[in-house]
Amino acid sequence: MNGSFIALNVSSGEVRLADIRQQNGDKFVCAPRLIELPSTGSAPVHEIVRQALTGEALKTQKTMLVLGSEDLSFRDFSFPFASPKKVADAIRFELSSEYPSEDYSVDSLETLSDEPGKKSFLVAIIRKEVLRERIQLVEALGLRLQGITCDVSSLGNYFTDDNDALVMEMGQTQTLFALFSHRIPLLVRSIPIGLRDLCRETGETLQEDLKPLRSEVKRTIHSFSARTGLDLVKIHLSGSVLNHPSLIRALNEMSDIRFVDTAPESKEFIVEDPTVNPNLYGSILGTTALKTRTRKFDFYREEFAGPSGALLSRSSWRWGGLLAAAILLAWLLSSWLNLLALGKRERFLTAEMRRVFTTTFPQVTRIVDEVKQARGLLETRKAESGGGNPSSTVPLLDVMELISAAIPKELNFQVVNLFWERGRVEIDARTDSFKTVNSIQEALSKAQGFPEVNISNAKTRSDGQDVEFKLTLRIAG
Repeated sequence: MNGSFIALNVSSGEVRLADIRQQNGDKFVCAPRLIELPSTGSAPVHEIVRQALTGEALKTQKTMLVLGSEDLSFRDFSFPFASPKKVADAIRFELSSEYPSEDYSVDSLETLSDEPGKKSFLVAIIRKEVLRERIQLVEALGLRLQGITCDVSSLGNYFTDDNDALVMEMGQTQTLFALFSHRIPLLVRSIPIGLRDLCRETGETLQEDLKPLRSEVKRTIHSFSARTGLDLVKIHLSGSVLNHPSLIRALNEMSDIRFVDTAPESKEFIVEDPTVNPNLYGSILGTTALKTRTRKFDFYREEFAGPSGALLSRSSWRWGGLLAAAILLAWLLSSWLNLLALGKRERFLTAEMRRVFTTTFPQVTRIVDEVKQARGLLETRKAESGGGNPSSTVPLLDVMELISAAIPKELNFQVVNLFWERGRVEIDARTDSFKTVNSIQEALSKAQGFPEVNISNAKTRSDGQDVEFKLTLRIAG
């Protein structure tokens, strides 16, 4: 995980927690605690933990909950496909009879396959009722749940000195065996033997007490070696067994397997108290190496968030706000580009209008409003000619109005040059295709006031975009 957080692991016999703080890129483990729970008693677990933490100042309330393997069941599967949907459906089908979805929460992790063309998956299963109890404990302590994983994922990211590591995590009532390769769990096995079964009230451990455990260790190593082909000669120890050095000595004496109780050299954190053996807290300290893209079991679901769901809600609102801001930014950018395009077109039309005006009325030296000035000059010329036109009895503006009314608005028709003389109009025009040229000629031929309509010199422009042509109209009257 990133930033500072509290790692918390709860089992039937004990609670582990550590305040993990980040400073200048380094992670520091502050005041790791192991709280043993009585086998009998009426005090709620959260009250026992709260009393044990009296006087300690926790830097943050953000919490990573690490589920103990005693709360979980594990199954491994192999499929000839890797589609997430197909894998999820196949796992759901295989587990449906034994673990119905309404009662159990399931998460899968792709492991390393030794069969060509097949994908291997390890599946962790927990009863939803147990998961809710663990979450309620976090909330009862006043902590904010940030994520949920399990010891199988955290231990694989703690013992990283060797590419292949066999780990034995021993608690008060259960022992977990997990084989990892490159931090990924390959095989998992739990046995109902714990410290309460091995250590007498005096703290002494006898060889005769270790016989059941010795048999289970041999069986586990034989099974794991047969399935993976690995030569397993040492076991890394984690958990409360580190508080019983006599038990560790007895384990090393009972077989040729080497039980290692030293901390890994490649750990990604610094323990503030040098007298603490980090292996005692391996199941929670491995969370310091869990990243967003790390392959791990993840049981954090919105349905279990409860009051802590506010954290998820805030995250959802934050992402929603970012998405809304991105959409608004895209809209503003699009509008800005449209305004740029409209401004460019406006400047082009203004320049073109000025060019046509100065060409038509070169005698005008002061131009203020081309349209008004052109209309005024035409009215002046019309008045000077006695209200008519020297070349025709029909005024030019009326002719242009007839042309505009005759040609449908959807047709592309651009006037480039216009010549008005002796009852006829010659127009150098431009449109988008030869088909549109024919449509223009047909529309004008049907209009009243144009007894003769001729199209000539129709040709494609050099840029290949438009068609140029000459339109000659004879004016009636």
